[in-house]
Amino acid sequence: RETELKAEALAAAAALQSKLEAARQVEEEKIASAVAREEAADQKLAVATSAEERILSVMAKADERVAEAENKAVIAERRASAAEGRIAVTEARAKKAESLHAAEKTKVSTFEKKSGKSESITMEAVTRAEEAEKNE
Repeated sequence: RETELKAEALAAAAALQSKLEAARQVEEEKIASAVAREEAADQKLAVATSAEERILSVMAKADERVAEAENKAVIAERRASAAEGRIAVTEARAKKAESLHAAEKTKVSTFEKKSGKSESITMEAVTRAEEAEKNE
């Protein structure tokens, strides 16, 4: 009877050992699968991080280009404003020269009527008008 009990105990122990080995193998496979999933997740994270860095780099370059374009626009506005100012000054000078020319013509005409010396006075008026334009 004792031998039977020992045989049963050994058989039970062998069965338990077999079940334990099978359970350990299943756990090792689960661990290996989890490690593989973690490695895949790490690779996906690395790819996503790299893509994010590229996107941020592109955005930074775009921001730089926008800032450069804004600076160029400000410079262009300043140049346009300065050009408008120069145009206004030139127009004012032209009006002044026209007005001086008209005044000289009036003086010459009046003087010609009074003195009859049109040729010499006309030359003086032309000279004065040219000097006024140069001075402007």
